[in-house]
Amino acid sequence: MNDKIRHRGPDNDGIWTDASNGIAIGHQPMTSSCDCYVIAYNGEVYNFPDLKKELGPSGRTFKGHSDTEVILEGCAQ
Repeated sequence: MNDKIRHRGPDNDGIWTDASNGIAIGHQPMTSSCDCYVIAYNGEVYNFPDLKKELGPSGRTFKGHSDTEVILEGCAQ
């Protein structure tokens, strides 16, 4: 499955697995800063900079500048 969509990029590919629960997520999975949540998302959140500012005081940490990471950290919060 992952090989079929590798061309969609932009960051190549990836796989996250949880063998004990029989779960796998392919194509650019992202893990939350607390390592409790994983997402593979292909969309756009236009107000993610505002949401990121709202999450700042909660102590959530961000590695990058993507809307996907903001969604993930919001769910974790």
